[in-house]
Amino acid sequence: MVLFWSWAIALVTVGICVLVHYEALRITSLLIPSLSIPPRPKVLVVITAVFAAHLVEVTIFSLAYYGMHQFPELGEIGGHFSASAVDFFYFSITSFTTLGIGDLFPHGAYRIVVGFESLTGFGLIITLMFKLLDFWWELYKERARQGRLKIELGAEQTRQGQLALCAVISNIGKEPIVVRDIGYAKPRLLGTEFIRFVPMD
Repeated sequence: MVLFWSWAIALVTVGICVLVHYEALRITSLLIPSLSIPPRPKVLVVITAVFAAHLVEVTIFSLAYYGMHQFPELGEIGGHFSASAVDFFYFSITSFTTLGIGDLFPHGAYRIVVGFESLTGFGLIITLMFKLLDFWWELYKERARQGRLKIELGAEQTRQGQLALCAVISNIGKEPIVVRDIGYAKPRLLGTEFIRFVPMD
């Protein structure tokens, strides 16, 4: 029965955190285009929004641990633990970030929930990187539509005899960036309205 409740608590808590994270990213994606600020401050807005979402998710897990603390049969948090709000939050944030300092450690059913929190935290933290990459890609596409950025695609032969796609990104006032080996098929994500294919030297 303890195993059932530990899995139930873990899955419900993970589900709530994923929904929170999804909504944070969705709202941020809708908000960013309407902001009349330069691109770099927009990046700070994205980072702040995702960071705030992480804090909410850590708090959700800490509340789950507080609820489990009311039922001793589910286990306990060992170490220098005083069952204060700070301790629950501290234990949660070290688990979420997979830091695991070791001064507080789980016993019993807590171990399953902590394992799920670490896995969830690791996965959701990575989404920040993908969100930033997506933001910059959309920015480059917008600049290209405005004529402020030129992306040229071409192909060059590899040592294995394959044709590898390459890209040259030119921005006004900056040296062109050459990106090689971006794939072996015609990319479909690039807006063809501002891309022309050219042979690479």
